[in-house]
Amino acid sequence: MNYLKAILVLGLLFLGFMGCSSNKEADKEERISPEEMYEQGNAQFDAGNYAEAIQIYESLLNNYPTSDLHIDTQLKIAAAYGKQEEFEKQMSVLSRLLKENIIPGKVPAIYVQIGKFYERAATFNPGTVSSDTSDYLKAINYYKKAFSYQDSKDEKAKAEASYRRALSEAKIGQYDQAKTDYGIVVDYFPSSTYALLAALKLVDVSNTAELATDEASLQNYRQQLGLEPLPESEQLPAEERPLEELTKPASESMPADSMMHMIKQDTSGSDL
Repeated sequence: MNYLKAILVLGLLFLGFMGCSSNKEADKEERISPEEMYEQGNAQFDAGNYAEAIQIYESLLNNYPTSDLHIDTQLKIAAAYGKQEEFEKQMSVLSRLLKENIIPGKVPAIYVQIGKFYERAATFNPGTVSSDTSDYLKAINYYKKAFSYQDSKDEKAKAEASYRRALSEAKIGQYDQAKTDYGIVVDYFPSSTYALLAALKLVDVSNTAELATDEASLQNYRQQLGLEPLPESEQLPAEERPLEELTKPASESMPADSMMHMIKQDTSGSDL
């Protein structure tokens, strides 16, 4: 009998130890910050593991419902759905974000992703001029909305919107408008990656191929264009540039002494 009691006590002690160990593991998991969890999700996203990324992003939303990353996380979830071609789920997330409009500063990024959705939809109708042109026009409209949204100073989203607007215009043969809009990216977002991409497109506006944005490719573009990164003293922060300058019609928004003029000179002899 004493032998059985001893075994029972040891068993209870073992279970208690395992319980404490599990609690410690749970505590350790809970101590992961939302920023760390967001980066974990991004790593899975960048690796093409979209289902795993969505799982991590949803965990972040559940564990940290008041995090400042809440909208960014939902945008990444929508993008991951798009990568998986689950377009209904993607648009459901984006539509809800627009309807809630919790953080107006994020609206341009939402519009950009919707624009990309319609750009991709256009590729499902190759050779069907009325269908794919219609989708590109919808994309252009959302990029215009992103660029002109007044309650946000999200320069990254606005620069991307302006670039993709010009690219979409080129895809439907609106080369003159595309040239103007590429110039806007170069003039008003000179420190943006999209300014470099736009400068390269200005060499041949009819080139509608997607450009890689890894650092090696960007450096190659700089070399092809004969450009050096802008000194910090020449980069005008978003908060110091009046928003109305960014929302003028294209015909009114080109400074006379523009950076685009310099790029045209630098690229006149380029063979790309």
